[in-house]
Amino acid sequence: MVSCKCEKRYVGETKLKVSTRIQQHEKTIRDEKWDISGVSFHAKTCKEEFDWVSTLKIEDRKFDRKVREALEIQFRATSPRNEHGLNQDDGQYVTTAFWKPMLSYLRENSLHL
Repeated sequence: MVSCKCEKRYVGETKLKVSTRIQQHEKTIRDEKWDISGVSFHAKTCKEEFDWVSTLKIEDRKFDRKVREALEIQFRATSPRNEHGLNQDDGQYVTTAFWKPMLSYLRENSLHL
């Protein structure tokens, strides 16, 4: 997860080292490729710095990473519909609304996935 000092957040998945993925985000910002990710798009207009990067879960299997990414986006409210969200979508692998009430409950009660 990447957080900006303006309190916006981004959740992404990668099989790369986090440091490598962050370097890729930084390169898209330097190259002004704003549509590559929510991080680069946000950097176009926000003058604050990204100040926090963390690994939420290490998962070797691609399908499991994609599902986890979608659930984390929904749990952490980082989708485009959310005030503090930088993600460009809700995640690709969880499209049902089934999870939303449970994730909302977990978020409101400070429980974690």
